[in-house]
Amino acid sequence: MEKMNLALKSGREKSVKMRHQWIFSGAVKSIPADAENGSCVSVISSTGEFLGKAFLNRRSSIVARLISFSDISLDLALRQHIRNAILLRKSIFGTFSGKMLRLINAEADMLSGLVVDLYDTVCVIQISSLGMERNKDLIVNELKNELSLTWIYEKSTSPSRKHEGLTPFEGTYFGTEQNRVIAQEEGISFAVDIKEGQKTGFFLDQREMRRMVRRISPGKKVLNCFSYSGGFSLAALVGGAVSCVSIDSSQPALSLIDENLHLNSIPSDLHKSICTDVFSWLEKEPLPFDIVILDPPAFAKRKQDLESALRGYREINRRALQKMPKGSFLITSSCSYHVQPTQFLAMLKKAALDAERNIRLLSYHQHAWDHPTSLFHPETEYLKSALLYVE
Repeated sequence: MEKMNLALKSGREKSVKMRHQWIFSGAVKSIPADAENGSCVSVISSTGEFLGKAFLNRRSSIVARLISFSDISLDLALRQHIRNAILLRKSIFGTFSGKMLRLINAEADMLSGLVVDLYDTVCVIQISSLGMERNKDLIVNELKNELSLTWIYEKSTSPSRKHEGLTPFEGTYFGTEQNRVIAQEEGISFAVDIKEGQKTGFFLDQREMRRMVRRISPGKKVLNCFSYSGGFSLAALVGGAVSCVSIDSSQPALSLIDENLHLNSIPSDLHKSICTDVFSWLEKEPLPFDIVILDPPAFAKRKQDLESALRGYREINRRALQKMPKGSFLITSSCSYHVQPTQFLAMLKKAALDAERNIRLLSYHQHAWDHPTSLFHPETEYLKSALLYVE
């Protein structure tokens, strides 16, 4: 099967030569009739020039996902990419013992449709492409060979699986299930609920912003909106905040914060949890805080949601800015890929004008280092965060 050729239309090879990993159906001239969906095919130009190896899936608008730009076997390509991804994280973190981090970040690691997060000795894998689904055994075996693992759990629930002809799946692939996994970020311990928690259990991509919150928190009163299990809350309190209020609509998430306070020996009287809708709470309540953190879920999961998402981001930032005291800090984020950086910053400007507040941008952040982006594949860039000074 690997020698079968997917041929592109004339002039449609440019994106592949620029190392973009997706090939859409409109760029394809021909596909061998007997090539199975999920199999590996060679991608060639209209003139027969070899361009790379890719996973095929006629059922998806992304009909092929490049897995290599070299003429090597599928197994070798997958193993090399997994090892290179691990090597990058080792260069950042040194040892993985006790830590939590993103081990494989899909297209950014040349592994389209595969995400792997590591929590000490536990791996959580997310598969969103048919090609990766068919090679799951190889992926798991390579992870076991490269790492000392006690549990590998698959949490493949992304809506994008439907476009690949896949149904949601969750289950243990190796080892013994655990109710809670304890791992550390920057010396702070967190109880991670792998099975019931959001994403793979923790929002790992905000590591750099949590580090910044920790740095600016001494003596401050902090409000953490959309707090989930309290990543920002713990960073602030460990950093020396005198108090922190965490708001989330999920009571189980807020219960995790209590566990995390206990794990880090933080007095419970320094923290207050409120289970409610953030939009409504911000509209009604005063904001006597030195630092306000807005880290909402993605408002634009589809391109057609962009305009309504920008209105939502603008409104929630307006509500915060309107009530924040002079000399306070706003840390605000968007994890919607469809909201581009320029649109995000323009939205913040409009929100400040609506609130009649002057703001200054002190710092702009993207993903943590273990969530690299590919300059060749801009779809890997999604998280945008800003630190603003409110005058």
